[in-house]
Amino acid sequence: MEDHFTYGPRRGPCDVCGQAGTACARCRVTFYCGKEHQKQHWKLHKPTCGCLEVRADERVGRHIVAVKDIPMRTVLMRELPLVVYPRAATNPRNMLALEPTKVCVACCLKINETVPCGHCGWPLCKRSCPYLNRHNIECAALKPLNLDRHNNEGAALKPLKQSPMEILRAIPMLGDFFTGLLQVADLHGLGAVRIWKAFEQEHGPRLLNLQHEIETPSFVTNGTVEAAKLKSACENFCTTVSAGAAKASSSVACSSPETRKGLERACGASLINSFLLKQEKYSGSALYSGLSLLEHSCLPNARVVPIDEDSEEVFLIALRNIAAGEHVTIDYHREQLPTLSKRWHNNTLRGFVCRCELCEDPTEKGTYFSAWCCTTCKSKNLKSIVTLVGAFGWQCRVCKSSGPSVDPAVRELEKSFRSLQASMALHPDPLGEDAQRLWQQFIDGALWPKGPLHLTHHLVVNARAELLGLGDNRYPVRIPATLKEAGYLIEHSKRLLDVVVSLQAPVGGYRFEVKMYLFGFTMDKLMLQRRHGIQGNRKTANCAIDKLKKELCDLLAEVRHIAVSQGELKAVGFMEWQLKIIV
Repeated sequence: MEDHFTYGPRRGPCDVCGQAGTACARCRVTFYCGKEHQKQHWKLHKPTCGCLEVRADERVGRHIVAVKDIPMRTVLMRELPLVVYPRAATNPRNMLALEPTKVCVACCLKINETVPCGHCGWPLCKRSCPYLNRHNIECAALKPLNLDRHNNEGAALKPLKQSPMEILRAIPMLGDFFTGLLQVADLHGLGAVRIWKAFEQEHGPRLLNLQHEIETPSFVTNGTVEAAKLKSACENFCTTVSAGAAKASSSVACSSPETRKGLERACGASLINSFLLKQEKYSGSALYSGLSLLEHSCLPNARVVPIDEDSEEVFLIALRNIAAGEHVTIDYHREQLPTLSKRWHNNTLRGFVCRCELCEDPTEKGTYFSAWCCTTCKSKNLKSIVTLVGAFGWQCRVCKSSGPSVDPAVRELEKSFRSLQASMALHPDPLGEDAQRLWQQFIDGALWPKGPLHLTHHLVVNARAELLGLGDNRYPVRIPATLKEAGYLIEHSKRLLDVVVSLQAPVGGYRFEVKMYLFGFTMDKLMLQRRHGIQGNRKTANCAIDKLKKELCDLLAEVRHIAVSQGELKAVGFMEWQLKIIV
């Protein structure tokens, strides 16, 4: 079982009776208490058991391939982390600023007060932290921490001068990208030391097998913008790894060329393979064995889901039906709906060019999400959506205009969007009538013929998301006060959902969120319609109520079909309870 490409729990509840069982030696996903129940369940388990295989080629290196047809929602992997380490906390309301949150270096819990480790001085939630064994891996190798110079409070926080480099699954942890905050580099250095010391532990062979270097793809033509950006990304990666290893090396008591080499390998493995861990209460990252083999796709066929809110164990679940021979992929991007240029930029930082269905389609699944209406044609009162050329260029088929980058008029709207988004973060009622009016004004002014945008352009779509509370800034759900407002929010939810359905897989987390909001607004409209019916024409109101009930039943069936995470399943249970009371 140790030779399996995944690393997961050896024991768990039997799939037949629920008693303690042992993991299936072939797939490591299901558990059985004995051979009798394994035979009993074999007819159901056989179609997906052993459905994945590790292969390798020159283009992507080692990767995972489906060797059987796999149905949607199938659990493909069950993984436990090989190593867990802390990272600097970020503020979800503003990803360009760091949150002054202390982090326990053992359990990675965000805390208000820390206790210094008795040996090295690094911050712990308490001396008896249940995960102290994690810190013990590197504790003896660390120099005593100077608490006057290095504290975990982040006292004089400053905004970033540039966005964090999100290599692969994304840790914003390298000190060169942050200003005036030693905590970030310190925690990154500690993470590198922990991974380096873990090379000598039980899971060392698995960790040493993780990719830790990137190379410029050979299929990119020299002299192109793509080649230049990829070359720059590889150079930045090497610089980042070197700087991280230098910081980590300064933290250990005994440094040598061999130590430095090991720390560089640890930094590279972290940047390429790390997953953010339990983002609400915790601030940590983890390395997983099987998940590290997964390729990126902007239209992935699989999704990583925590087994529960407080667990470090994760599932890999099929987002759609996967045909035999397909590569199993996940989305490395943390953004819900990134543009083509943003996806391309993020991928080059990771040393590759994505050739997925979405990136190769200039229409982006018919949404023209990153394209706009030609401003030259607009001046002649003609509406023509430009065609994207590569990740940054464009041309108009009607007037033959072209350019190497986004139109200046669209650039101005991007600035206006960011400005309005920032002001909403400080607004006393960011989802109220005034906020709705401001976002609606932005949308109306940006849409053709007033502006150069169309209904499914990313700025219009993201403005709708912000208006609903589903954008980068997240707030408690708005409860509509009138039938008109409920209808208004429902209409925006449906328009947002149309784009999300085109750009995301059926079991995508953001699709679930949008449908859940649509369900909530429809439920609010039904309740308001009932009150309206008591005061007005009951026959008309009853017809409207029956129509809303049917819409709610249909929505519930849809979200029940795509819910996979514990949080999503809980939300479905609450929605079922709501509908049961109403109906």
